[in-house]
Amino acid sequence: LDDSITHEDRQKTRKKIRDLHQRNREQRTELENIKNGLLIERFEEAEKLNEEEVHFPSEAMVELENQATLTEIADNGIKGRAQSVDITMDQFLNGLLDRFSDGEDSIDWTEVGKVGAEFLAAVPPTNFLSGQIKKDFVPRQQKQRSRQKKRKVDAPQTAPKEVQDADKEEKSHTEGRVHQLRKLMKRGAKEPVNLYRVIVNPDSFSQTVENLFDLSFLIKIGKVSRIVMSDEEQGVPYVQYHDFTKLENADTIPKHQGIVKMDYKLYRACLEKYEIKDPFVRTRPMEQE
Repeated sequence: LDDSITHEDRQKTRKKIRDLHQRNREQRTELENIKNGLLIERFEEAEKLNEEEVHFPSEAMVELENQATLTEIADNGIKGRAQSVDITMDQFLNGLLDRFSDGEDSIDWTEVGKVGAEFLAAVPPTNFLSGQIKKDFVPRQQKQRSRQKKRKVDAPQTAPKEVQDADKEEKSHTEGRVHQLRKLMKRGAKEPVNLYRVIVNPDSFSQTVENLFDLSFLIKIGKVSRIVMSDEEQGVPYVQYHDFTKLENADTIPKHQGIVKMDYKLYRACLEKYEIKDPFVRTRPMEQE
């Protein structure tokens, strides 16, 4: 878009477009008479206006209506002229004789065909060809297809066994962590303990997340209970070792769980607030960072 075009320029352009549209409507009868050449002049005027002064979509849409109106007028003019043509067969034959006579009061139909070919021929003629198209036939060679080798079903399948062994090892590792945490809770959390003092490991953020996962599992199976203390901690969750599975009504006791967010920012904040120096769960050698 041209930034130099002012609002006044756009108003002038719109006025020219409206004036042109009004003249097309008022002179519709004269425009449909395509022999006088007025329609062609009006098309040229509209095209010049579109190229030189129309620069914005709003003006272009109005100009498009002008083009559509002129096209409709041209279509009606051509149809009206075609319907008004009245020629007899004698007049048609006499016109052919005057134009394509062979000098013996007969029509040279070969010449008629040459002139009318470009208007009537649906298929291009073949007179442009320089000769016969000849192509030697080359038989297609049949390739010998090799039989696909069958896969040996008795081959050793090592991959599934390795995956199964890895799953068993991971499951055993997780169960070992949960068992160790349960023993630590039984020994050191018979009274309510701050949740973050249990799970936060000052030496490893990843082990802190693992501790949170393991503790949530103990709560789920009824080995640890979650408590909210209404003291100076202001709603910080506490946990306490309590084996519900040994009670007679263990199946009816609800095992509540909660959602605790743990990201690195909260991890650092807990270290500073609670001044945690020694982890509740011993740092595993493979997990040190």
